[in-house]
Amino acid sequence: MILYARPIKEKSTELPLDTSAKLYVYTKTKSWNQTYRVSAVMKNEVLPQFLAEAIKLCKKRFPSFYVCLDNGFRWKKFETVENFRIDDVLVKDTEICRPVEMSDNVPLFRVLYSDHRISLEIFHGVTDGHGALVFLKTLLAVYLNLTGIHVLPTNGVLDINERPHAAELEDSFLKNYNRKAGFLNRNEKAAFQYTQNNTDNKIHIAQCRMSASKLKCITHRINVTVTQYLTAAYIYALCLNGDKSTDTKAFKVQVPIDIRPYFNSNTLRNFSLYTNVGIDAKSKYTFNDILLKVLQQIRCGEDETRIRKMLNSNVRDAEMPVSKIMPGFIKKPFIEAGFLLFGERLYTSTMSNLGVVDAPEEMKKEIEYFDFVIGLSHKNNIYSTVATFNDTLCVTISSKFPDNKAAETLFGFLRDQGLDIVTEYYR
Repeated sequence: MILYARPIKEKSTELPLDTSAKLYVYTKTKSWNQTYRVSAVMKNEVLPQFLAEAIKLCKKRFPSFYVCLDNGFRWKKFETVENFRIDDVLVKDTEICRPVEMSDNVPLFRVLYSDHRISLEIFHGVTDGHGALVFLKTLLAVYLNLTGIHVLPTNGVLDINERPHAAELEDSFLKNYNRKAGFLNRNEKAAFQYTQNNTDNKIHIAQCRMSASKLKCITHRINVTVTQYLTAAYIYALCLNGDKSTDTKAFKVQVPIDIRPYFNSNTLRNFSLYTNVGIDAKSKYTFNDILLKVLQQIRCGEDETRIRKMLNSNVRDAEMPVSKIMPGFIKKPFIEAGFLLFGERLYTSTMSNLGVVDAPEEMKKEIEYFDFVIGLSHKNNIYSTVATFNDTLCVTISSKFPDNKAAETLFGFLRDQGLDIVTEYYR
């Protein structure tokens, strides 16, 4: 990879919010916004001076990332950050997923580093997990080239000397809206909210790592996917630790779905939907019972007809004619109300799987593993994520609980299945 970025004349410094970004932007608060982290744990010590240069070199290739929030009268929008202080973006790793700063001339992401870890923390309004991973992998490739390790722009790493492709910047929700496909009825009962007495409102991480190939041997034997298996195991762990003595709500886990393959999309902005899967309250289920239900529900959630209807419903709500003329300060309470009705109250936790992270061979030699952390939110106290790199599958649970009983139950269950796991706890 040649380490320079050809100057590209930008046609516009403004970027309209995509359909998902409108929700994230209008439901954020001063002390909270939907921030998440994708990290690579490196085999060698991180050199921050080269990381700083890599951040600068990636700017022209990723114009939808180097943006700040502009408060328009009718709709907020993103605006390109022309000049920014590198100290506002590159920081020593201290606190996990604190809210991203919403300031002029500061991009809506930060890059954190420690001895062997490089992390991207980003506001969800900018992109989803797929886009964040593409950006992080490209940043790592440029960084490694600067350190003298030749990495080619292949396997999901973009060439920083190419012009950004129009398809990468599109709102794929809006592009694929087709009212003829119908709309999804999103009426759904509220889910059980997982709590413990020792909540301290700080992020605590419980993580386990295992051999991906050994886990796949188990899942192949019973003909399920890794996501289906881990989602069922996680619901099982939540059930064993949730106090259902007075609550009749169901245990439900939200499973995000990257819908780019359904629509042949290459956008680097948000383009994911979800399905909520779970079990009824007050019922006694074995793990196998839960797995069967999860298998059926995820397959139903991934049905293309359902996905097209859900996409249409999201776009219809965001593009109502009245919203195009209504001032932003009037829209905000309506969007917040919709978020309360159809958002976090509908699920207990998440199981967000980044999938198998691909990378150029030269990069694979320099990275131990990837992991993924979802920051905390208003209502939900616990989140679970999965990322796989080489043969290391990493399950990370972020919560407000210093003593996370659900995580311990999940890790114990995986050990009982014959998996050798390594655990780590930090905050």
